[in-house]
Amino acid sequence: MAFIEPHEGRRKQVYPDSQGIPTIGVGFNLKRADAPQRLRELGHDYQKILNGTDQLNDQEINQLLKLDVKSALFNANSFLPFQDQPKDVQLILTDMAFNLGAKGLNKFVEFQKALKIRDYSKAAKEMINSQWYNQVGNRSKKLVRMMKNITSIRGPS
Repeated sequence: MAFIEPHEGRRKQVYPDSQGIPTIGVGFNLKRADAPQRLRELGHDYQKILNGTDQLNDQEINQLLKLDVKSALFNANSFLPFQDQPKDVQLILTDMAFNLGAKGLNKFVEFQKALKIRDYSKAAKEMINSQWYNQVGNRSKKLVRMMKNITSIRGPS
């Protein structure tokens, strides 16, 4: 959670994300299918949150974030099992899964191939060679720097 939040920011009221999608908390997309239900579970009216007449408190933001990070961890580990991967690869993949979702992350086929053979330099190049890289600004540049700094150890996939 501490790694993802600086990339996303934290806001108690609705705001448009970099793609213009209404968002709240720490990157919680209000147009996702489960948003009305998740907000109802917190005792909020979805429409009031969406139109900016209601807001979340820090505890509620943390609840949403905790579940989304858990989902991102699952999706990242499904994309590339964490076993024997450096901690920085795990952090990068979790952040990307949080930002892109499983569907978006799974589009990074060549990136995944490079990670499987532990070619972190090629993985960084594949990150740069994507639409995502230009969409998320400093976030992608930081993650690419992290990936480039991981020592490449080529081995069996």
